[in-house]
Amino acid sequence: MMTGRIKLVVAGAVLLAVALGVWWITAGYKDAAWGARLAEMEKTQAEAHALAMETALAKERSAREQADKLEVAYNDQIREINKLAFDNERLLADNGGLRDKNASLAADAKRKPAGGAVCPTPEPGRLSVQTSRKLLELADEADRLHTYADTCYRWINRERLSEGSNP
Repeated sequence: MMTGRIKLVVAGAVLLAVALGVWWITAGYKDAAWGARLAEMEKTQAEAHALAMETALAKERSAREQADKLEVAYNDQIREINKLAFDNERLLADNGGLRDKNASLAADAKRKPAGGAVCPTPEPGRLSVQTSRKLLELADEADRLHTYADTCYRWINRERLSEGSNP
């Protein structure tokens, strides 16, 4: 009977060894298959990440170029506004004030301050130098605000503008 038990133990050991061998072979195959899949997925993800980074960097570069162009255009417009403001100041000094083309001579003659003296206007139909200067300052500020707003509008709509369509 001992031999029967020994045969049974040997058969169980052989069966266990075969089962472990088969398990080890299939586990290695599965690990290799999953490893290949994971490597392929990692490669695909790395390519997608690289493409996304390249696209993001290209958009950032494009936005920076657009911002530089807008900044140069804005500075050119401000330079032109400053030149016009200087010319307006010179003309104001040369002409002694702005002319009000809608003012009537009678209205100028009737304007008197509370003390009864006539308002000091250079001539009928002309605004005082202080009023003219204030109006020119307001016009200059309006030009600067318009230029700033236009630059902001162009920055916000830069994608539409870069495609060539008109806003």
